[in-house]
Amino acid sequence: MTKKRWFRFDGRPLASLRVPEDAEDVGDLCDALLQQLKLPWAKTAALKVYTNAAYNRGERLGLHIKLGAIGEDPADPFIVELSRIWFQLVSSSPGGAAFKNTYPDAALAPEGSTMSHVLETIFGESGGILDGLSTSQHVAYESRNAKTPLERDAAAGASGRAENAPLIVVVRQPHERVWHLSIDQKYVGAIQQYKEVAHLLKDSPEVKTIESVTENFTASGTNRFIVLENSSGTGKTQMAFNLEANGVYDVFYVLSTYGLTGIRGPQGPPASA
Repeated sequence: MTKKRWFRFDGRPLASLRVPEDAEDVGDLCDALLQQLKLPWAKTAALKVYTNAAYNRGERLGLHIKLGAIGEDPADPFIVELSRIWFQLVSSSPGGAAFKNTYPDAALAPEGSTMSHVLETIFGESGGILDGLSTSQHVAYESRNAKTPLERDAAAGASGRAENAPLIVVVRQPHERVWHLSIDQKYVGAIQQYKEVAHLLKDSPEVKTIESVTENFTASGTNRFIVLENSSGTGKTQMAFNLEANGVYDVFYVLSTYGLTGIRGPQGPPASA
């Protein structure tokens, strides 16, 4: 069983929180709040909690203070302070235009957050504007003039702590340009088969392993093209479609052949795709 309690972040609207009925102190309250905010890496000590009456005096509640009736009345919510990072979503590069006409916004970033945590929070608080994308397609820079992206496992530190100097988050979208290639109609069925199988295999351990290995290269901003190299018949083409099925990678299926109308390879026997 839970009980509703009311709170307000500094500078944010009134909100409610479901707290276990057996919660005894402010520490339990903080644990429930971090769970609701989906910040599992944050420590309860990162939250600063005040009663409504004591907030302006700066009298913070200790984690072991008995909970009592704190926050039970929506007219008398408890106040929470939690570090935030200002960010601006941009397209293509640090100096790019604002992504979908967005403005600088703030994301919760408790003490101990890494850049990966910050990007996950931004993704979760995007209000649907980043639907269809994944956190691996976000790359953070210290500023618009920065040349090197911030490492994902680096501490958030002082990045983006001021509204007028936000963290720059580049959102890289899969290419939506349609490429028309003249290719024999009989290969359309083969491509469709690859796609159907990919829908079943896109979450397999092998696919997740490749996604994990390539994520750091993608985040570096330098490797935008990936080649799967192995012996003939080992499943390279199917793996490419498996990766595409998750919406993170683009696959261009180009047949290099001889003797067909359209795309031709070198003079000689048919070349493998």
